[in-house]
Amino acid sequence: MALGEQANIIIERAVMVPVRDGTKLRVDIYRPVDDEKHGVVMSAQGYDKDFFWQQHQHVMSPLVAAQKGFVAIVAEDRGRYGSEGVFEPYKNAGKDTYDLVEWAAVQPWSNGNVGLYGPCYNCTDGYMAALEQPPHLKAVFGNVSNPNCYKGWCYQNGVMVLSFMYTWSVMLNATDLNDASEGKKTSKSGSGKDVEGMLVMNVAHEAHRPPIPQDQWERAPWTLPLKDDKYLVGAHWWPEWLEHPMFDDYWKPYDSIGQAYKYKCATFIGSCWYDPTQLSHIRTFQAIQQNSDPSVRKDHRLLIGPWDHHAYMNTRPGCAGVRNFKTETGQMLMGPLCIKFMKKHLLGEGDGIFSDEKPVRYFRMGENKWIDVPSWPPVSENTNFYIHSGGNANTDAGDGTLNAKLPGQEARDTYTYDPKDPVMSYGGHSQMLTEGIHDHAEKFKGRQDILVYDTEVLEEDLLAEGAVSATIYAITSAEDTDFFVQLIDIEPDGFNCPVTQGIIRARFHNGYDHEDFITPGEIVKYEIECFDIAWLFQKGHRIRFAITSSEFPSYTRNLNSRVSPELGTEEDIVVANQQILHCEEYPSYITLPVVK
Repeated sequence: MALGEQANIIIERAVMVPVRDGTKLRVDIYRPVDDEKHGVVMSAQGYDKDFFWQQHQHVMSPLVAAQKGFVAIVAEDRGRYGSEGVFEPYKNAGKDTYDLVEWAAVQPWSNGNVGLYGPCYNCTDGYMAALEQPPHLKAVFGNVSNPNCYKGWCYQNGVMVLSFMYTWSVMLNATDLNDASEGKKTSKSGSGKDVEGMLVMNVAHEAHRPPIPQDQWERAPWTLPLKDDKYLVGAHWWPEWLEHPMFDDYWKPYDSIGQAYKYKCATFIGSCWYDPTQLSHIRTFQAIQQNSDPSVRKDHRLLIGPWDHHAYMNTRPGCAGVRNFKTETGQMLMGPLCIKFMKKHLLGEGDGIFSDEKPVRYFRMGENKWIDVPSWPPVSENTNFYIHSGGNANTDAGDGTLNAKLPGQEARDTYTYDPKDPVMSYGGHSQMLTEGIHDHAEKFKGRQDILVYDTEVLEEDLLAEGAVSATIYAITSAEDTDFFVQLIDIEPDGFNCPVTQGIIRARFHNGYDHEDFITPGEIVKYEIECFDIAWLFQKGHRIRFAITSSEFPSYTRNLNSRVSPELGTEEDIVVANQQILHCEEYPSYITLPVVK
């Protein structure tokens, strides 16, 4: 079907392309009206290509790509909508997309060079395909996507990223899935209205407003065990994820960090500071830079913007929660970058994006400016900020302090963690009702299960760029528990701005590939990886470091027993008594990458 004489584009809809096992995948093809051979750009994803076609504009519209001289293909994943087979997130992504790439490469309108692109899950297929090394794949361009299916996508330091995985799974499960055996669509769960009432469809519309704790409480997935949640009945992948909290053989085939040496194509990794998968993006880029094929090592690019995950939605461009950074995002930013990237690597035209000398571009928060650097992280000096108190650091009215001085003999701070009354998420690296920057001031008032440590008012600016970690020495009365930490920038007007956060499941304190339960009453050292930052703490501000044992529903609640929290029931809940040590022998601290 021709779009129009002036557009000079032909659109072929619902073309069925067979992959290696005979399953046919449905694709739309947008191509210029000529007899030339073109570079091919493709977005293979798990959404309805008809309903979600606008989502492709969050990176690049296929119409724009065709107008720029490419053939653009939009493909639906196996088992989704018009494609045959059974949908299993990410499992068939690499092999199926490999076959689509190789099919596209030999079509009469193709020059043999194929690139994959898209936002979010729309480019998971691209990163997974890169690990399969299709010969004609020359470039992958992903934005807030998922290059690693375990780290940061499904689990963060052994704890399920519930806000991300639950909402995404409910959304997928609520749509009509293709039933290949019956040849018709079948509804796998409640109606779209039910889902909207739960929370999932509210993300893009409500993320701009301040969080309302009562909303979080009422709409959070409280069901135990999680596999019995009524909105996920029929989502066959959900119990599988719950049963694999460790980094085991289930996840290793989809680990782009450990398999970075397989990347033989140019890659663009777009991320943002408040994306739950931020660490997956950054660590994958670092691994690719160090370990990929030397012939393409100079062709990798990383961009980290100031936004949250859904800022690329057309309703919230440039935003992280309540803050609008007034920077282009979505197709306004990514479209031109993608075109330039693909022109270089598919057509051999132009200089591409950024430069070989400075392939990393990031947004420095606080100063609010874009910076180009040779690698990530920039040069910095790890500086420890130690916690102190007289044993009463509970709430922001406590006596907790934070500074660069080693502690002496100080009293321990204590609190009780009850999984039935968890600390509720307020934005940050979340994707429930709220994400990104929201004022956390109320969070630290009144709750005795949050320890708060503040610096004095800063007398000069402090710039921190790179990896952040927390080291805490703790005693718990349970055999397993969680520790959640958060770094806050307290502005002069009292606004508590979330900067970064981290969580660890105690049973994984010695690694995420095996369980090592805690002996109640023993002192254990926990090293907690937080999200990377590029943050200017300004003169006149204060830095806050907080410790607790829950952040729900951003993450699953630890039930404080030996059962996997993702599989436990109400009967498995145990109340844990926690002690945080900060003394000469056991100093607890947060480490910031300070730029001198």
